[in-house]
Amino acid sequence: MFLKKPINVYVITKLLFFNGNLIQLEFSQKFVFGLELRS
Repeated sequence: MFLKKPINVYVITKLLFFNGNLIQLEFSQKFVFGLELRS
């Protein structure tokens, strides 16, 4: 139990970080696309 907990926390933070990066990437792509449409 003690050994499993830190690994779970690590996996969860890793997944959250990865999901955050995907959302950021998608947002920046939409932003750049919007800028291209304006100009």
